[in-house]
Amino acid sequence: MNNRISFYKYYFKLNKEESITLLIDFALFLLSLKVFLKFLNDTTNVLSLNWAVVSVLIGTLCKFIYDTYLIIDKISKYNKISYGDISELKIDMTELQVSVLEKQNGFEMYTIDNTPTKKDYVTRSHNLNRLLQSKEITGVRNKIMETNLKKYLNTEKHHLIPFLQKQYREAQFQGKKFFNESKLCLSNDFSVKKTNELTSKQTNKLHVAVHKGYYYDTFLTNIISGRKFMSNDNDSTIFNLVDQFPIEVAQNQTFLKPISLSMMNNEIGVSTIGITKDMFLVLWKQNRKAQSSQGMVVPTGSGSCDWSDLIKCDLNTYDFKKTIESAMQRELWEESAKTSIRLAAHEIGDTKMLGFFRWATKGGKPEFVGVTKLNLDYIELSSNNHEVYNHSVFEVQDLDTLDRVIKELLRESDNISTPLHQNLLTLSEVINSEDSVFKEELITFLGY
Repeated sequence: MNNRISFYKYYFKLNKEESITLLIDFALFLLSLKVFLKFLNDTTNVLSLNWAVVSVLIGTLCKFIYDTYLIIDKISKYNKISYGDISELKIDMTELQVSVLEKQNGFEMYTIDNTPTKKDYVTRSHNLNRLLQSKEITGVRNKIMETNLKKYLNTEKHHLIPFLQKQYREAQFQGKKFFNESKLCLSNDFSVKKTNELTSKQTNKLHVAVHKGYYYDTFLTNIISGRKFMSNDNDSTIFNLVDQFPIEVAQNQTFLKPISLSMMNNEIGVSTIGITKDMFLVLWKQNRKAQSSQGMVVPTGSGSCDWSDLIKCDLNTYDFKKTIESAMQRELWEESAKTSIRLAAHEIGDTKMLGFFRWATKGGKPEFVGVTKLNLDYIELSSNNHEVYNHSVFEVQDLDTLDRVIKELLRESDNISTPLHQNLLTLSEVINSEDSVFKEELITFLGY
């Protein structure tokens, strides 16, 4: 039911003109019905009932029925699950490079061998991660991005809606969740170079812009850009979104556009690795009903940042770092502790941000990774089977053991999700960092 409500609310939101026309038709019908009933109830006029009133009543009713039929026909046209299918990504990721801006900020392109038959691609920066670990981050709302994204979705809705309808029908058929929740999204890029050029007093904080978006916005931008909608009858291309993928070509080279230059929703993903009070690392297997990383090994908590996660500093600014860390901990609580304990999300431990990456195969979608020190023993954790199941547990009684377990997982596992891979890699980099200050902070934080 939630899938259906989300889908139709979003559909009518994208088709405002048709929705408004339908409401006007209905209002005119009600008005003409009221006039008709007034004549009918007036005994002095009933015999001389104005046939013009009857004609208007019938006309408005027919117009309302006809416009309703057109909308239903348009929806049902693509709602047949056999109509078409969404192709694999049509972008050659092996040739993709980071943009000039991101290269200045120390970003590099990384290839991840998730499975024996599939590779994934991300961009990440050691320099940025060090800043994220040590500095406060404030955020401001970018309403211009919200307006521009709405305009884009409205302009391209004819090409986008079939993709959404296909995913909705598939989710209904397979029992998957496909809700249109409000999400916190990233509007611009972090600037490592600019931050390093400031004085030590000025570099106390990093600044970002955020905007409010929705999960369906992410699906129609980050997820399906670079793909085609293919006919199941003759394999022809019905709709082509390859050109919507956020890349630019210069001097025969292909670059992933910076966040600020890409018309993607860029919903913020979050994930965290939990270390229990009795020193166990717990991972889960993602439920096949999930929209991402189905059947893969995932972090103790992973998902996306809700708009409701935002923590305000004052009227116009947000504590972005605390917001992300709080969202990580909420996801861990929802997937690993909500069903087994009577503690709120903020009571189960403490979470520290470790780093950032852009998920290149998802249009450069921004993702943050972290680590959580839990106030709970391993036995107190329980999977939320609607999200995850089949735990993997590792005893990590000291920092060296934790590092060894992480390296073994990165080396030997061929079925780990991209967020887990980046989470493990970033945590290992901190453990082996030459920056003794932050390493000591991590040791104290984890209780070693």
